[in-house]
Amino acid sequence: MLEYAAAIARGLGATIRLFHVYWPPNSMVGIVPGASVTEDAAEEASLGRALLARAKGDLQTNALDRVEMVLERAPSPSIAIVEASRLGCGLVVIGMHGRKRASVLMGSVAYQVLRNAPCPVLAVHLPHE
Repeated sequence: MLEYAAAIARGLGATIRLFHVYWPPNSMVGIVPGASVTEDAAEEASLGRALLARAKGDLQTNALDRVEMVLERAPSPSIAIVEASRLGCGLVVIGMHGRKRASVLMGSVAYQVLRNAPCPVLAVHLPHE
C-alpha cells in the first residue's frame, strides 16, 4: 500500500500523512486480573507509533522526505479517517483485505471510508497474512 502512496506523492510532489487509528481498550479489561485500561492504551499507542515510524522510514528510504505521522485513539477508525480527510487531504490510500463479502455488507473500515470520504479514495487490496 505504501508503494502506491509513495508513487503518487512522488509524482505530484505531495506530502504523505501516515494515519493510524487504534481502538481504546474495552472497559471490561478491568475485570481481567493484571490488566488495566491505562496500560493497554499505552501499549496500543506504542505499537501504533512503532508502525508509523517503520512506514515513515520505508518512505524516506525511497527518497520521500515530506512524511507526517498521525496517531489517533478513536472508537471508530472509519469515522476518524473520514474526519481527518476533511482537513485538506487530496487522496486517501487505504488497504483492504476483502476476505469476506459479509464485511462489506456489515461495514469494514475501508468500505466506510470509500463511502464517506470527501476526497478520492484508493483502496489497495492487501495479501492475506
